[in-house]
Amino acid sequence: MPAGGPLRSHAPLLAPPSMPTLRQSEALLCLPSGRSCAALRSALMAINVIPEMRPAGDAEGLRTLAREPRRVAFIDISHKATLPDLDRTLPRGPMRARVFLTRFEQGHVSAADRLWARKLGFAGLWAE
Repeated sequence: MPAGGPLRSHAPLLAPPSMPTLRQSEALLCLPSGRSCAALRSALMAINVIPEMRPAGDAEGLRTLAREPRRVAFIDISHKATLPDLDRTLPRGPMRARVFLTRFEQGHVSAADRLWARKLGFAGLWAE
């Protein structure tokens, strides 16, 4: 032991880590519950995108897309929300490019359907 007593570190004390801030959801999922929704939710979480489940036809959730430019939405158009309904509801413009449409409960999506969704300004149309 040195003459002055035990060795002491002159390094500053580290402050305790701060609590992580909660991130806001980055993806709205307006989808029917089931395997397809669970798979998409898991995939989003795997790439560190926080999903938020919303009921189908949730207009308030869609309005958040305008206020939060990093947020995307996945909307199922199998039943409640149809493509013509969304075309009337969502304003045309860059916000639509962040909306991915699905037909999880109807299965097949034709190339013409996909083209129609893109012509309306949506990011795309996916089948299950």
